[in-house]
Amino acid sequence: MFDARALHAWLGVKWQFNQWMRERLAEYGFEEGADFWCHNTKTGGRPRKDYLITIDMAKELAMIERTERGRETRQFSAVSK
Repeated sequence: MFDARALHAWLGVKWQFNQWMRERLAEYGFEEGADFWCHNTKTGGRPRKDYLITIDMAKELAMIERTERGRETRQFSAVSK
C-alpha cells in the first residue's frame, strides 16, 4: 500500500490533491476496495480524505502523469523490461 498524497507530492503535480485524485479515479476507472481504500483523517478542522493505493495503481498513476517524474518513471519502466 502507498499513500496517494505522497505520490502526488513526489510526482510534482500542479493540481490540488483532491482535484487530481477525483480526475484520475474517474478517468481510469480505479475501484475502491480493489485499487484503493479511502479514509477520513482529522485535521483539527474539516476532515481530510486520504487514500491508500496499491503499488500497481501507484505505478499506473506515475506512468500517466505529465511531469518530469512521470517521464522518468516511463523511461525507467521501458529500460527495466
